[in-house]
Amino acid sequence: MRNINYYYPSHICFGWGRVSEVGDIVAQYGKRCLMVTVKPFPALEPVFKRIKKLCADAGVEIFHFSGVQPNPTTDNVDAGVIMGEKNKADVILGVGGGSSIDTAKCISVGMTHKGDAWDYRVIDGKPIEDKLLPIIAVSTTAGTGAEVTAAAVVSKTDIHLKYALYDTLLCPTVGIVDPELTLTLPPHITASTGWDAFCHSFEAYTHNSAASDYVDMHALEGIRLVIKNLPIAIKDGQNKEAREALHWANTLGGLSILNSGVTLPHGMGMAIGGSAPHIAHGEALAIMYPAINRWTWKKSINQYATIARIFNPDLIKESDEVAAEKCCDEMDKFLKDIGMWMNFKDKNVSESTLKGIAEDTFKLPDYTNHAIVPTAEDVMDLLKKSYSRI
Repeated sequence: MRNINYYYPSHICFGWGRVSEVGDIVAQYGKRCLMVTVKPFPALEPVFKRIKKLCADAGVEIFHFSGVQPNPTTDNVDAGVIMGEKNKADVILGVGGGSSIDTAKCISVGMTHKGDAWDYRVIDGKPIEDKLLPIIAVSTTAGTGAEVTAAAVVSKTDIHLKYALYDTLLCPTVGIVDPELTLTLPPHITASTGWDAFCHSFEAYTHNSAASDYVDMHALEGIRLVIKNLPIAIKDGQNKEAREALHWANTLGGLSILNSGVTLPHGMGMAIGGSAPHIAHGEALAIMYPAINRWTWKKSINQYATIARIFNPDLIKESDEVAAEKCCDEMDKFLKDIGMWMNFKDKNVSESTLKGIAEDTFKLPDYTNHAIVPTAEDVMDLLKKSYSRI
């Protein structure tokens, strides 16, 4: 057995109906709460109203910041900081997917540290200090794992960069993971966030140095759950067993990357988000995975073979090398089955944008964790192969 290091500082509340505890949980940490969300829309507005009432019933005053956008920006964070400071918030409540929870984390940094939250980014940033406001996270999607991770992703639009703040201090104080909140997710968001959850587990499992037997246990179970349940949830969003399984897969993926990290696809996905913010994170990963898989599998034969046999148990009859190569086909088929087979051209990205994406890929360390550490030429080649892939 390999050496095992594992750390998790947060309290996870997982299960049906756990959102009903949010008021009492928030009240343990503060009485003036900044609730951070996207702009209310029909699928989530009832959730927001319910959470506000639960908090009010527990004696917590809520100040609702609804200025989060997908692929959140430093402008979103700064506006939230201003609102939090104006109302003397003493606890931050992020409700939503990764965008809302990551923004909540950044607001906590911005309210307690000198300068802007962006100043504390993982590359060339200042260290985050142990003085954050408590962060409570309520996840309404099953994909990003933000309610259990140490990362907070944010974009600075004036320089077209998408970076992360990263420190275990950013792990939410409490993460409420209630599958009930995902029942109204539309099919495409279900697919995109579910694919992100798969990628978290996959990249933790294939990490070139930080994987461990304990991480593998979580990651492989997360992979199994997504493969089995994501197609079901896309077709029938009210299937409670599938929704529960996906929300747990989301949690397992988050725990896995907290203790290992991500690899090249996520680094490229971040770069794509900086240059093409209209592309959702799960979509960016779906665009890149087919080319990256075919470039990588020979260097990770055991891992690719194991995952191939989860997709297709008949591959147990084949050698590891044959199964590993076929894993690329199995993953392509899965992307097609869940409606996530796409390319840059489909998403209205100009070919001239690829150069900037390639350069930005190397501004984060994720590429160094890949089975093959790429050169600039490798990354550009992968982007070109993903541009108009049929």
